Amino acid sequence: MSLTVDGIAFRYGERAVFSGLSFKVDAGAMCGLWGANGSGKSTLLRVIAGLLRPSAGRVIVDGAIGYAPQEWGLYEELTVEDNLQFFSRAQGTSADGLLQRFGLESRAGQRSGELSHGWKQKLSLACAVAHRPRVLLLDEITSGLDANSRDRMWTLIREEAASGAAVLISTHSDEDAARCGKMLRLESPE
Repeated sequence: MSLTVDGIAFRYGERAVFSGLSFKVDAGAMCGLWGANGSGKSTLLRVIAGLLRPSAGRVIVDGAIGYAPQEWGLYEELTVEDNLQFFSRAQGTSADGLLQRFGLESRAGQRSGELSHGWKQKLSLACAVAHRPRVLLLDEITSGLDANSRDRMWTLIREEAASGAAVLISTHSDEDAARCGKMLRLESPE
């Protein structure tokens, strides 16, 4: 098991965002976390990533986590290549081959803040996997992409799962959720 979520609860003040969530994602599996905007998908990913402390429950991760937040988490003043180098070195790995694998060669010298939405999504995924994580958390990674870009992104995501990563993808798209082997549904809080 690469990711186990056991009885997780989270509250913003008096409001419960979610309560008692339990699930597992095996190594090599893709799990879609489906729900409407505001249902707590991004919050759950931040809890799993260790950026927010749960109100109850625990998260067990077998290995390193790679996280691509919905807001990209890129250094906009750095070039594409510099972002990849930074994220790789921060985890003690090399960025060799990432530009080619993610089709970013033509943008290597461009500042990430100047990239289109789709290019930022690709770069965000490349940075999230630069250290070869065992668990990959992707927050709305295909949101706003055209059909061709979305298909290419899914190819890259499947490659990560095939290499042994447990992949958890938040989405509000039925189509994207259906591409995963397993789907969890989060309901909007009342």
